[in-house]
Amino acid sequence: MQTTTTARARWAGALAMLAACGGDTGAATTAATGASTGASAGSEDSGTHGTTGVATGETIGTGVDGSGSSSSSGGGVKFDFAVEPDLPPPDCLTCSADFHEVLTCDGAPVTGCVGTQGCDLATGTCIDACTAAANNRQSIGCEYYATFMQHWDGPGNRCFVAFVANTWNTPATIEVSYQGTALTVDDFARIPNGTGPGLTYDAYDGAVGLAPGEVAILFLSGPQGAGPACPVASAVPSGVAVTGTGIGDAFRITTDVPVVAYQMNPYGGGSAAVTGASLLLPTSAWDTNYVVVNPQAASIGVPTANIVAQVDGTTVTIEPTAAIVGGTGVPATPAGVSVDVLLDRGQHLQLTQSAELTGSIVQTDQPVGLMGGHTGMQVPVGTPYSDHAEQMIPPVRSLGHEYVGVMHRPRVDEPALWRVVGVVDGTDLTWSTNIAGSPMSVQRGEAVDFISADPFVVESQDADHPFVLLELMSGSQWQPSISGYGDSDFVLGVPPEQYMPRFVFFTDPTYPETNLVVVRRAVNGSFADVDLDCLGVLDGWESVGNYEWTRVDLSTGNFMSVDGCDNGRHEMTSAGRFGLWVWGWGTPLTTPNTQNVSYGYPGGMNVQPINDVVLDPEG
Repeated sequence: MQTTTTARARWAGALAMLAACGGDTGAATTAATGASTGASAGSEDSGTHGTTGVATGETIGTGVDGSGSSSSSGGGVKFDFAVEPDLPPPDCLTCSADFHEVLTCDGAPVTGCVGTQGCDLATGTCIDACTAAANNRQSIGCEYYATFMQHWDGPGNRCFVAFVANTWNTPATIEVSYQGTALTVDDFARIPNGTGPGLTYDAYDGAVGLAPGEVAILFLSGPQGAGPACPVASAVPSGVAVTGTGIGDAFRITTDVPVVAYQMNPYGGGSAAVTGASLLLPTSAWDTNYVVVNPQAASIGVPTANIVAQVDGTTVTIEPTAAIVGGTGVPATPAGVSVDVLLDRGQHLQLTQSAELTGSIVQTDQPVGLMGGHTGMQVPVGTPYSDHAEQMIPPVRSLGHEYVGVMHRPRVDEPALWRVVGVVDGTDLTWSTNIAGSPMSVQRGEAVDFISADPFVVESQDADHPFVLLELMSGSQWQPSISGYGDSDFVLGVPPEQYMPRFVFFTDPTYPETNLVVVRRAVNGSFADVDLDCLGVLDGWESVGNYEWTRVDLSTGNFMSVDGCDNGRHEMTSAGRFGLWVWGWGTPLTTPNTQNVSYGYPGGMNVQPINDVVLDPEG
């Protein structure tokens, strides 16, 4: 159907007005179930954004039409409203994968969203891009908090950074503040060029902004000097770390268009030695109900969890599964007894102690972010050497009841270690493959570790029984054959319901080995091609359950590029939905040394509410 520009504008206005007048049933549903999200960049309060569920088909977002009935192609919310006699009824409307276009639900373009506007899934209209990103609840957004998590060798010797990748088609203006004070971004932001020994850092010009497709490294804290120190002067050279349990401050990062952000601590490849890294979730994806996830028990280092506030006067209630030792501003608390801690905007509560707090309930009165990690993790416990580890954990209502497990490319011939964490009692698990040591059931807070090199699918009985899946890379001394290749780390599993059709992601150029793991889901019984910008259509797919998986190397050996690919900013797209995980590790083949270090994180994810579970702390 052809629609004139005027007609499109009228339909856009009608849809926007309808949503504002309460026609957005997704928002009503979200409000009814108690889900809340963070404010868009620049807001001084928490804000609440109505969201609509992602359609079960592969069209992005919800369909919006005038029929008043469901549509098999669009799914989601439909609207009834009067139309002018000279205008045809509107198509079912949705968004393109990059949110730059409004489309019909069968993929025909309706209108483009230009400049700093983006397509809103809830209304099928072009609105402010940051607001659209907030409504769409993905790992793309305009406000992030980077949190220095404790690592085993002390706070003052290493370089803490954040990566910001511009996903938009206009320049991104970056602002950073710490303890409420704005920092001069030009002083500590750099644009990386090259890889390995040839890596250089170009200046960032805040007056111009971060160009589309570019990545900026924000050197947030640490001394300046040769690795493992920062290569340039950092924003706050010292004093940002909290030792043990206590309250500290995070760096607030905002942009005027949607970006993807990661943090790494410490930065620098082999010279960093104990690196951990995480995909950051924007405040628009934060919520008020979480379960603490630690990757391993205490060894050289200890488990840690960090809770970050976005709003002044945020009350954090924790029901711990183990006694909280306590620290500055945090009272010692017995296991099973709830404790309240008050945080202001930008503050984070760090819980660092020998006893794991995995399974502890976190309930807040304002949206918060949750990090889970380890100051110096051995995998398995007792393996020589250790690495800092960290991942940002999604809210309970965004956790899945089905996961596909595919390990990183084996560094030599080793298997992976896995951890399943129960969220609710009575969670029964079904596995696509018989795996020794895999649990048949888990209870809330129960963590079960097992070993497998084989891909698998694991699911519980229903969405009311979500759980968490982690993959862990072993220490480089676990088996003689992998000595020097990588070291202990972990990544968060992403449920297929939260897969996306497009990823803009970054791989660290200081690591010689970079491997991508890709898992795709079928659409109407068939699998859509997945395209990587530097390589084209991916191949080598293998089946696991109702899914397919493949791996792609970007760099190997001594920083050798593979098939025209290398480290840096990349984009991966498909007409279907897929999951992406990034792994990087050092090797004994490089000069200078990069041995015994690694990092990993999901390339991105939806953070939609996909279950109705709420965990209530008890007194």
